[in-house]
Amino acid sequence: MSERRKILRDVIYLAHEGGYDGPGADWDSAPASELDKLIEKGGHVPVLKSPAFSRPFFWHILYPEAATIGTGGGPEAQSAEEMEEIEAQIEALGHELNEAKDPLEFLKKYLT
Repeated sequence: MSERRKILRDVIYLAHEGGYDGPGADWDSAPASELDKLIEKGGHVPVLKSPAFSRPFFWHILYPEAATIGTGGGPEAQSAEEMEEIEAQIEALGHELNEAKDPLEFLKKYLT
């Protein structure tokens, strides 16, 4: 359970850095026993698969230099076409996450 707990802490932390403040935003500092219960019962799955989580997470992973990103925002140097492509990429990653059987295993590959 400890590896899955570490993954959950890390992805929540990275999403928080990207501007996520929804359900579970404080899990990066939750006690190990609380996280283990969440993982065991599957309570983390709807949070990680929600667009409110996935968009800030993937924005932060792809553009960590960008500040908190709101809808339509992004790195200043991007053209409108580039922004559309970035948004499509982030949306596709969110869809892949939503389709994943195990969101923690899927997100693990995005951790450094």
